[in-house]
Amino acid sequence: MSTFPFLEVLRLGHVPYLSAPFTPWTTTNHLHTLHGGMMLICGQFRYVPLPALSVIHLHLDPHLPAHFAPNGILALEPLVVDFFTAHGKAIKKIVSRGVLTFFMKFLGHCDNLHDLMFEIHDDLALEPTDMLNLPQVKRIGILPRAQHSARPIVSDDIRPQWFRSYFPAVKVVRLMDKRMFRSEKESILRDWKNGMTHHGTRLEYPDGNEVSLATTEPTNDQRRYVQ
Repeated sequence: MSTFPFLEVLRLGHVPYLSAPFTPWTTTNHLHTLHGGMMLICGQFRYVPLPALSVIHLHLDPHLPAHFAPNGILALEPLVVDFFTAHGKAIKKIVSRGVLTFFMKFLGHCDNLHDLMFEIHDDLALEPTDMLNLPQVKRIGILPRAQHSARPIVSDDIRPQWFRSYFPAVKVVRLMDKRMFRSEKESILRDWKNGMTHHGTRLEYPDGNEVSLATTEPTNDQRRYVQ
């Protein structure tokens, strides 16, 4: 690492899991972006000074099965706690691939988190809860699932009023891939659009243009999603 004294972005691939954290390097002074498995990143960098850190990309570690329940990794939870306690205040953007459930409750440490991106099928359990309220988050990005899923997108995947419960100040929700919605799913997209607009949130396509659909009188089912 000393070969790269001004390293700014680090992507960690699949390496044998190390029980001891890395020894801090002077090169971490410029490191602003980390990519890697959640447990690898949290485990190896929880004690490393990262004064420039602002962005983290986290995904499921190869040694953790994709169907692992959150309470199945309680023994590893202290690593996540230590990482977000040490670095949470510096983080401004998080991209999650299938692991949001595991660290969502620690986002209270991230006072300056403005951008949060996660998969549409991330096991967040998007239901109203008193635990989660993140008024600092202004922008949400919804990613397609990294791997193919046979499960279709349904309206209950994301309810606009739940967004306001979690993220009361969110201004923009961006769909990061139009292919998440086939033509027969336009009614769901209309539900989302009506609900987001009702709550003062802009729903965008990946290019930043606002989602625009033919104006129609909402059905009773659609009204239910904006209440």
